[in-house]
Amino acid sequence: MLKRNTQPESGANTETESSELLLFGRQLRLDLAFSRYEGRSQTLTLREIARRLPRLLRTLISLARNADSAALAAMVAAEVGQGVAQASGLMAINGILVAIFAGGPTRQSLTASAPSLLLVCLATAAAAALRILSAAVSARLEPKVERTAAEGYLLQAMNAELSVVEDGEFHRLLDSARCGFSLRPGV
Repeated sequence: MLKRNTQPESGANTETESSELLLFGRQLRLDLAFSRYEGRSQTLTLREIARRLPRLLRTLISLARNADSAALAAMVAAEVGQGVAQASGLMAINGILVAIFAGGPTRQSLTASAPSLLLVCLATAAAAALRILSAAVSARLEPKVERTAAEGYLLQAMNAELSVVEDGEFHRLLDSARCGFSLRPGV
């Protein structure tokens, strides 16, 4: 059973649980350092995003290269291949529409558009296969990148000087980084 005990701390009347007093000798404070940046993404302007994007991409590419450079190369190649396949498909659709609207008998228009229709089918199949490859490589690469980022974060915290580690602001930043890393939305 919890018993409430009222004790003033730094001029404020607060209720303290007796277990806090027994275990810690004082009231515990709730420090929500991790929420310091909560909602920040909703207030970013397009200019701030454009300014920060190159640095974020460099960091992401560096982490991915350190984690698994072969998987990164495969994913980039699959994504570029998807773009080429989709562009080829759109150009083939344009060829189909030109052949159909060129005039003349319908049968001849459809026959003239057959090569373009075949190219659309091939481009769609290639884009789908590359999309599957990209998803598979991404699923293999993502945990490695997360592990590499966590290792870097822990190395930076481990290399901090002892005087910094004893600083309360350092712990608030560390908690904020740890919480932000573990609560981030899926990539």
